[in-house]
Amino acid sequence: MTNIVVGSPVRNDNLYGREEVIDLIWKKLEGSNILLAAPRRFGKTSIMFNLRDSPREGFDVFYLDVEWIRKPSDFIVEIITELLSKDSTKRIITSARSFPKKILDIIKGNIEEIEYADIKIKLREELSGNWEEQGKYLIKLIEKSQNKVVFTVDEFPVMIHEMSEKNPEETKTFLNWFRSLRISPEVFKNIRFVIGGSIGIERILNKMDSIATINDLEKIYIGEFNKKDAENFIIELFKSEDVDVDKGIVNKILDLIGKHIPYFIQVLVSETIKESRNKDIDISREFVEKVYKEKVLGVECRTYFEHYYMRLRQYSELLEEKSSKAILKTLAREDEMKPKTLYQIYLKAISKTDDPDGFNYLMGDLENDFYIKFNHENETYSFASKILKDWWRRYYVLIE
Repeated sequence: MTNIVVGSPVRNDNLYGREEVIDLIWKKLEGSNILLAAPRRFGKTSIMFNLRDSPREGFDVFYLDVEWIRKPSDFIVEIITELLSKDSTKRIITSARSFPKKILDIIKGNIEEIEYADIKIKLREELSGNWEEQGKYLIKLIEKSQNKVVFTVDEFPVMIHEMSEKNPEETKTFLNWFRSLRISPEVFKNIRFVIGGSIGIERILNKMDSIATINDLEKIYIGEFNKKDAENFIIELFKSEDVDVDKGIVNKILDLIGKHIPYFIQVLVSETIKESRNKDIDISREFVEKVYKEKVLGVECRTYFEHYYMRLRQYSELLEEKSSKAILKTLAREDEMKPKTLYQIYLKAISKTDDPDGFNYLMGDLENDFYIKFNHENETYSFASKILKDWWRRYYVLIE
C-alpha cells in the first residue's frame, strides 16, 4: 500500500508509478553511465534509493549524497566510506597493498567502534594532496568485485558549482579526471555511475568550458505522472488513510494542481485529510478547493514551496536572481508571454541593452528547473505548474 509521505524521499512500496523509468535505468546500465535529470520534488532521490534498496541480481548499489562536498578529495572519501559499509567491497579495499600505510591503517581499523565521521576526517587529511592517483586506484580495485558496482551520485551539479566557487581549476581537473575514469575500459567493465541533479548541469559546465566532461552520460529525464497513474495514485493515498473518494474529487485535485507531480499531489491529499478530520467535515470537491486555497497556499504549507524561491538566491550567479524573479513575477500575472516581451524584462533587470545568450541560458535554466515551460504551438512561455504559479502569485507578485 502507498502511504502519504510529504517532504522526505519515499522508500519501498511508497514509491509509486516509477516502474518504467526504473526498468529503463537498469536496462541502460548494462552499457551506459547515466545522467538522471529531474527538477526538485520529482522523485529523483527516491528512485536512487530504490536502486540501492532493491538492486537487480548481480549488482551492488551505493548511494552518495554529494551536495555538501567542496573538494575532490571529499568525493573520494565518500566513495571509500560507502564501500566500507558492505562486506564484499570492504574486503577488497582492506586487502589492497598499494594504498599508503596511513590510509590502510585507517580503513583496517575496527570500524564498528569508530564513528564514520572520524574515519572521514582522517581520510581527508591523507588524501587531500594525492586524490587523483589514490582515487583512481580505489575505483579500479572495485573491478575485482564479483558483482557489478553502481554508484548513484545525488546532487552532482550542486557539488560542482560549490567546488568551482572555491577552486575553478581544481574543479576542471576533477571533471576531466572523473570522465576519464568512467570511460576507462578497466573501470567500465564492472562499474557504473548514475549521476543526478535537480539543477541544470549543462550551464554550470558551459560556464567552465567543460561541457565535454559529461558527453559519455546517457540522459534519462524523470517527468510527471500520466493522468491514469496520477488518478490511481490519489486513490491509493486516500485508501492508505481509510478514505474513499469518488472520481469528481480525484479530478478536482488534478485540476487544482495542474501538472501531475507526485509531491504536490501528496501535499494536497495530506492537507485535505488532516483538515477533514480536524473539522469533522466530509470531503467534497468544494472542500478540496477550500483546503487548496487556505491551507496548501497558506502560510502553514509555505515551507513545502519556499525552496523554489530560495534556490534563485542560492544560485544567483547561475540564474541571475534579479532577472529571474522579475520574469517569474510577470509570468505569475499572465497566462503566457512571448519571448521578446520577457527579453525586455530581462534586459531591464540586468541594466543591459543586449544579451541574447544570457537570456537564452537563463530561460533554459528556468525551464530545466521546472519554473517555466515553452509552448511550441504559439511560441510563448508560461509557468510550468498551476500550483507553483498560484503560490508565486500569492507571495511574490507584489515584491519589487
